[in-house]
Amino acid sequence: MFIVEAVIKVKYALITALFLFMLFSGIAAASPSYWIDENNDMWLKENITAGNTITLYTIQEAGYSPNASLIFLDYEDGEAYNDGDGLKTVGGWTQGNTFNGNGINEYSNDQAHSGSISLHIEDSGGELYRSSPTTTLPQIIEGMIYVPSTDISSARTYFSLYEGSTSWGYSNGVSVLSRGTKWYVGYGGTEYVTTTSLTTGWHKATIKANSDGSADLYVDGSLLSVSAPSGTLNNADNKICIGSYGGGHHSYYDDIRVRTHAATEPTVIITDMGSYYKVEIENTGGNDLTNYQVKLDGTELGITGQSESWDVNYSPVTSISVNLTAPSNNSYVNDNNFTFDISGNGILNASVYVDSVPQWNGSVIEGNNTVNFSISEGFHSWYVNASATANGTLYNESEIWHFTYDISPAAATQTILNPSGDVVVNQTFYLSVLWTDTALKNGSFYYNTGSGWTFDTSTGLSGSSDWFNSSFNTTGHLGDTVYWKQEIYDQAGNLKNLSGSFEVVNSALDIYVYDESNQTQILPSDVTVYDANISISASISGVTKVASVSYTELTETGKYVVQVEADGYYNRKGIVYVDRVGLSRLDIYLPAESESVIYESFTLTDNTATYTNSLSDCILRLQKPLPNGTTTVYETYLDFDGTAKTYLIVDNQYILYIITPDRTINYGWLTPDPDGSIDVVIKEVLIDHLFDQWMNYTQSTTSEMGVISLDYEATKDLDIARMNITYSSNDTVVYSASATTLTGSFLFTGDNTTNYYINFYAKATDGDEYNAMVPVIWTGSGVQPKRFDIVPSDWPDWVTEVIATGIVLIAILLLSPLGAHIATAIGAALMGLFWWWGWLQIAGIVVALAVLIAIAAFAYRSRRAGL
Repeated sequence: MFIVEAVIKVKYALITALFLFMLFSGIAAASPSYWIDENNDMWLKENITAGNTITLYTIQEAGYSPNASLIFLDYEDGEAYNDGDGLKTVGGWTQGNTFNGNGINEYSNDQAHSGSISLHIEDSGGELYRSSPTTTLPQIIEGMIYVPSTDISSARTYFSLYEGSTSWGYSNGVSVLSRGTKWYVGYGGTEYVTTTSLTTGWHKATIKANSDGSADLYVDGSLLSVSAPSGTLNNADNKICIGSYGGGHHSYYDDIRVRTHAATEPTVIITDMGSYYKVEIENTGGNDLTNYQVKLDGTELGITGQSESWDVNYSPVTSISVNLTAPSNNSYVNDNNFTFDISGNGILNASVYVDSVPQWNGSVIEGNNTVNFSISEGFHSWYVNASATANGTLYNESEIWHFTYDISPAAATQTILNPSGDVVVNQTFYLSVLWTDTALKNGSFYYNTGSGWTFDTSTGLSGSSDWFNSSFNTTGHLGDTVYWKQEIYDQAGNLKNLSGSFEVVNSALDIYVYDESNQTQILPSDVTVYDANISISASISGVTKVASVSYTELTETGKYVVQVEADGYYNRKGIVYVDRVGLSRLDIYLPAESESVIYESFTLTDNTATYTNSLSDCILRLQKPLPNGTTTVYETYLDFDGTAKTYLIVDNQYILYIITPDRTINYGWLTPDPDGSIDVVIKEVLIDHLFDQWMNYTQSTTSEMGVISLDYEATKDLDIARMNITYSSNDTVVYSASATTLTGSFLFTGDNTTNYYINFYAKATDGDEYNAMVPVIWTGSGVQPKRFDIVPSDWPDWVTEVIATGIVLIAILLLSPLGAHIATAIGAALMGLFWWWGWLQIAGIVVALAVLIAIAAFAYRSRRAGL
């Protein structure tokens, strides 16, 4: 963009020389005149070619006066005349139509907006007009109109752009009128009321005549909105017309002016330079502006009155100064931006030097400037040489600053982790890192245990090499994966991260040993933990009675066998899955040597031939109901021949499981066999319940103990597998358990005199669902509790049933002479009574009933035979 510089303040003796200088230098002169309007805005008249900008300087200074006549195409405020001088005789106004003869039309000091004189017309004076300096559109005429009251009834004061000479001004043109209580607009002789109410005092009326013949009418800068013709002007004989109507009505006018207007008004930027103002006026339109009236915002200039004295041709002394901003002196930076501040006037240029070599030059602006260019890493110096050209050219060179350009982040040259792997719970993890860089600044340590990064600590670093030590205590974080990072900033602002993670694990496997019968803790004499590769003797605390094996000794994650010995107890084995994060203890139950035990040998036979060659991979597990729930009391791998041996307490009830490499089989309840030998068989499962492509299950019961078990196997990953058990008589849930593994078992111990429903439900992760409802009806249902015993309570139930059955038989035999029907009926009544007392169970009743039928049949046959 071409910038035109208008330097205005001169002594009269230098006007010619200054003009020649401007002509020679291609700079156009601005008008030295100005005017300040009723809003304290300043008006200038300028020549600005299309697309260009002129720059001028102004200062409030004594010795200057506003002069609107030198700014506008026409200006009339009456100040050149005396009170009573005629508008027509000395003012150049022409009489238009009159209402009641030749009334008052004069310059008057009755009212004045600015100065002491205004234009005065009384009703009888009708209207006056004078030609506008420009007969072409567009143009703007403005003037101050006095409103004496908020209600002037039928009187009118009007201000018009008039195109005629024989008709009324508002009949042939456009007008702004005050009438009644409102402002009106007039188009072609018709008056249109607006919503704007009259207020007493002086008001600025504006008629903006557009090139298409339309007009926009304003009062005090606000558009008078009204539905009216859009175009009534014909670009012909344009006149300024003022008029008054109404008996005894007086109209006053002041500061009437005419100016042109462009489709695109120039933009104005005012900059406060401290003691003066810099004004930049840009013509953004497509046409040159000649003798164009430009308005400067009085608020930005600090104008407070219309009579203020301003020098709008101010010529400031050429000045230039430059101050460096960034990179600051003796700093470290990681970008190549160079920022400096320029103060001065005129045409400004600057050159940036790095290490005394010019790297950039060009035009700059007052205030902040930023440039960039490529430089190498390392230590550098820089400065700026700036110039201003106005009344001559002036140079200024900044001071020299130094900086280090560094875009490489710090590097971790040595890292020490203690410990270097997993970290034991309740211990502290230590991290020490040696960082190197051109110039280190600070470091921060963060950790994340699953809820986002948490700031822990920070420290200052110095020099080109420094250690950053940080730590983390694992208390309360067992099982967590702890992520950590150190963030290192160098003096240039470069960031470098070093990160890692560790698992928080248990410190040891703790083994607790209990008496199987009374569940009291006992002191083991020897505990050995082993697998196929290692064998470790646990350390035993005589105080806590706990045997422990450090996880550092258990080098592999997986299953280990635990062999436990204790004085006065039979040995036992257990199996523990070593998971350094999850499991921290194993409970082992030993039978006391004072108990009656059987050394039971279990032999597994695989009729499916699936595990024949891998019987030693199968596990035998025995569980037992204890006061704190069903608990595993023995667990071991089978020998290569499929056998396992342990001591079991006589007459105690155990639940037997066989765990193969791919499934868990529940064999239900067992009592130790007096022969010391129990055969366990894996056979083909005949599924007599519902079957699905991806889910199958088997369900079994143990009537003697009221045990219901269900084993399932799925071929899809599960969201859930759940077994609910309810009473058959209502929907009350008495048992609910769930799992998510592909194979599993559920076990419920209930009442073998109560019938149930099993609801088995499974849902796969792909959304498939499986549901089955199975009734459980005990073969012993209807068994009554013994009301009283006829034999010692520890005798087998069959003894009581034999005695009860014998009593029934004897009664029938004794009563048979009275008739078989009588004997049979009494026998049946006795059986019912004995069932109620609990002496006969279902099986006994069946036997007794068979005997009764046989006796009845014998008695009947004997009677028929005459016996």
